Amino acid sequence: TTTTTTTTTTAAAPSGGDVCATAGLITESTVIYGSNAGFTNDYSAPSGCTGFSSNGPDVIYKVDLSMGDMVDASLTNAPSGTTADWAIWLSTDCSTCIVGEDDGSPEQLTYTATATATYFIIVDGYSSSSTGDYELTVTITRV
Repeated sequence: TTTTTTTTTTAAAPSGGDVCATAGLITESTVIYGSNAGFTNDYSAPSGCTGFSSNGPDVIYKVDLSMGDMVDASLTNAPSGTTADWAIWLSTDCSTCIVGEDDGSPEQLTYTATATATYFIIVDGYSSSSTGDYELTVTITRV
């Protein structure tokens, strides 16, 4: 007889930070229900990152990836009925853009890490009036 034990750990969804120094740490795949209400516009996606400006309030999360790990992030309005216009982008320093999107429904990005580093997922509003509740689904695939 063979016995197999599977352990599943579910961590509480992190709170996002207003700046990269206070970014919420994502350690495993999760769904986060958050809001950018009360946050400020600290970062804007560089030209060409998402195809549009992102001058609204932003919420920052971070994930530590090893080379070859993959992160997939999907951002949409929360079921509460918010109609904000979102953008999402990935950075290692909160000023350069690795990949981003601002024309999807949902906004989605996928990235396979080319180096071991801390990566920032930036949930950003298109404009100052783009505030509300969001659903951020993050899937991390470790190698």
